[in-house]
Formats: sequence, C-alpha cells, structure tokens
Amino acid sequence: MKYLAIAVSLLMAGSVVSAQDAANPEAANTAKAQAAIKDLGQSLRSALVAKMQSEGPVAAVNFCHDEAPVIASQVAERHQVQIGRTADRHRSPSNAPSEWQQSVLAGFAAKVAEGNPAAGITTARTVEVNGQARFRFAQSIPTEAPCLACHGDNVAAPIKAEIDKHYPNDSATGFKEGDLRGMFWVEFPMMSGAAPLSQNPPDARAPIVMSDAQRESLRHEMRGRMETLQGVTSALAAGDWVEVAKRAEVGTRGQHVGVEFRSALPQAWFAMARPMHGEFAAIQREAEGQKRVEVALQHLANAGQYCTSCHATFRPVTPSELAVAQQ
Repeated sequence: MKYLAIAVSLLMAGSVVSAQDAANPEAANTAKAQAAIKDLGQSLRSALVAKMQSEGPVAAVNFCHDEAPVIASQVAERHQVQIGRTADRHRSPSNAPSEWQQSVLAGFAAKVAEGNPAAGITTARTVEVNGQARFRFAQSIPTEAPCLACHGDNVAAPIKAEIDKHYPNDSATGFKEGDLRGMFWVEFPMMSGAAPLSQNPPDARAPIVMSDAQRESLRHEMRGRMETLQGVTSALAAGDWVEVAKRAEVGTRGQHVGVEFRSALPQAWFAMARPMHGEFAAIQREAEGQKRVEVALQHLANAGQYCTSCHATFRPVTPSELAVAQQ
C-alpha cells in the first residue's frame, strides 16, 4: 500500500546556459540534456500523482505502461532530443539498454561498488554516428525508499498482480534503498555552441507576497506535509495502524515551526488547507477505529489532492521578485 509515495521519488537537477557556456560546447550540450531530464522527471511525477488521485493506487502500474512512454515522446519533441530511462534489471522490454547504455550502466555500477552514492552520477560523451557528431548524456537513478513500493522485495499483492499482467518477464524487483536502479539517458546531434533551451510557459499561479523568512517557513511546512503523506502511506503498507494514527495526527495540524507566515496567506489557501487537515483527522479516526485500508487510502488520496491543489494554485514570491516579474 505504498502508493502515493511512489510519486515523490523523481527529483532531478537542472541547469541554465550562461554566457561562458556559449563558448563551451560541452557545457551547452550538457545543459540541454539536463533540462530535458528535468522536464521528463517533473512531467512523469505530476502526471502520476494526478492519475493515482483520480483512479486509485493500482493505476500507478497502468500509468507506467500506457502513459509514461507518451510523456517521454512529448518531452523528446519539446527538447528535440531522444530521451528515456533504462536499467540492466528493467521492467519494460522497450527500456532494455543499448550497447552504449550497457557500458554506461556498468561504469555507474563500478562507481557505486567503490562506495560512491548511487545518486548524482553523470557522464557525457561525444560520438560519431553515420558521419554526424552526437552528444550522449546519462544520469543515474538511485533507489529511494518510495521506489520500493514497486521495485523492492515485498511488493503489495495488488501492485504485483498488475505488474505481472503487463510485464510477465519483469526483472525490476528486489532492490534495496540506496541501490543503483538505472539511469536517464539523452542523445541528440552535437551543438557547436549554446542553443536556446526549450522554455517553460510563464508561471500562471497566483503570487503570494511574503518575506524570504516567511517563504522558507512555508516551504518547510509543505515539505513536512509531503513527509506526512509518505509516512501514512508507508505505515498503511506495513499494516501498522498505531503508526498510521501517529503520522495522521501530525497532519491534522500545522508544523508551527519558524517565522509566522499565515498572515500572508489568502483565504483561498485555507479553503484547501483546512479540508486537507480534516482528511488526516479522518485517517486518524479510521486507524483508531475500524481500520479499513480502502477507507484510509481514499482519505489519503483526498489529502494529497488538496496539498497538490495548493501548489498548483499559488506561488510564494518576495516583493522584489514580484516587482521584477511585473516589469
């Protein structure tokens, strides 16, 4: 039952092209590749969360089978690259590594075997293919705790059944936290200099003006809320109702840490935050009462939807940032 936690396991780093990069083709190509990887990671994460909230936990497997390849194709078109995910122990045959990808995976595995963490390993190389210089970039995918819901030793029965239906030859289980799970890869014709990166659309979310300290305090609280969602999900997966109640109780109230920021929030924020706290309270009551997993999961999905709605509707900005944006 570790379902919602799956959605928070894709965190990618990005970069921008500077004036110095324009004179450094490798830096420009690396920036282009990293931007595409960041886009793919964020697109997969947001779409997966929406899918689970609307259709339930098993939809996560269906999403990876039916919709993830479409999203990868859309990202590839936006950035004018070839892009994907691969691993030695892969789930989908379409994600099996090519010869060059196998070589990179072996190099990543060697680094991990030397004691390096599986996160943040990258490599870039330029090769000639049919007379054309092509840039290849790869970035490791570590196994984080939420990944174990679908890739660990103890996959929940409903998830396992769906995996077996779509992927009868699956080999992507048995991982432990910290293992090298696989990698993102990008390939495209080598650029001679810095080309414009694909631009994200303007942020259409409503600005909430607050100080730097207030914004950091708000972000701290939002991180805590996501940790609460993960904690409740993991406790449900383990069948630990005492822990479910304990984790959910934290979600019924704010973190109350740091600078007071609530005075800066609009009433529309509270219109989503208060029902979210109510959903956590309902989970706590269920954990202390009838202990029905399906009921707790529904309240958890509702809480996640309210949390996501806050992020999708509002963005905290400082007065100076707002002034620049309005110029």
